[in-house]
Amino acid sequence: GGENLAELEKVFEARDGAWRREQRTPEVEVLFTPVGMLPLGLLLWRRVFDCCAHNQDLRMPLGLIGDLDRKAAAIVYPQVAKLLPATFAKSCAAPIGSSIWLTLTGPGAFNYGATINEQGRGEFLKTPPENPAVSIRMSTQDWYLLTCGRDGRENAALEIEGDQELAQKVIVNLMITP
Repeated sequence: GGENLAELEKVFEARDGAWRREQRTPEVEVLFTPVGMLPLGLLLWRRVFDCCAHNQDLRMPLGLIGDLDRKAAAIVYPQVAKLLPATFAKSCAAPIGSSIWLTLTGPGAFNYGATINEQGRGEFLKTPPENPAVSIRMSTQDWYLLTCGRDGRENAALEIEGDQELAQKVIVNLMITP
């Protein structure tokens, strides 16, 4: 264990130094993916997401729930939240004028929502709508289970108000990982 930790610290120090010398901007296209070119910023965000999700994957079987309010989570949460409008509009087929509001509680708590505009497109909401079609309240741990499609999501403690059928579509379609 000590040797592994020493090697990890050495690699981390080298990588940290390399990133600090990095001159490319987030918009620069890089070829580090199986699907082709991606902007460096998006590629790095995906790596942060992977680290955040897999941190939870390792913690859960050990009963070490936590780290849901760390820097990685603070980077990941807003980016994942921005996927809700398209999901609400397309995958959930929410009707024009409808809205949803999600309230996440516990470590790293945050809120967000979406509404469907007159063109049938989803729009991100930072403040709660007056009369949402659906309101869902859950912990950040349950949100992780749902968005990452992890085992245990069927037991997520959700408080749902409003259109139950639409809420179920949202819950099923929150998953962003394959």
